Amino acid sequence: MSRTIRIDDEVMAWLQRHARPGDNPNQIVRRVLGMDETPSRPYAARALQAALRANPGVTVAELAHAAGVGYSTAAQALAALADKGVATRTASNRTGGDGPGRTGYRWWTAEYDHTSQPRRD
Repeated sequence: MSRTIRIDDEVMAWLQRHARPGDNPNQIVRRVLGMDETPSRPYAARALQAALRANPGVTVAELAHAAGVGYSTAAQALAALADKGVATRTASNRTGGDGPGRTGYRWWTAEYDHTSQPRRD
């Protein structure tokens, strides 16, 4: 359940200094207090872990689809799983069209030995 609270400018400035990209104030406070950052979506973390075990080495978009969650939910949950040491990512170059692509990431469970697997680029 969401509630509205009022904070002063000094507290807001503190929250902004402690924010990570994509954070909302609730996530910042939960992280600083050592609480789970995604309490309203615990199913997302569990679904993503299951999808990651079944599909190692895939992108956030592929994991989101496999887990049945939105892209931003998947990205936030994967970042939280990485912070906890449960998931890890590796850079991969994506190409398309006529030129070089931008760097993307492929995700793995922390215990998965992705170094011996062929790349999917």
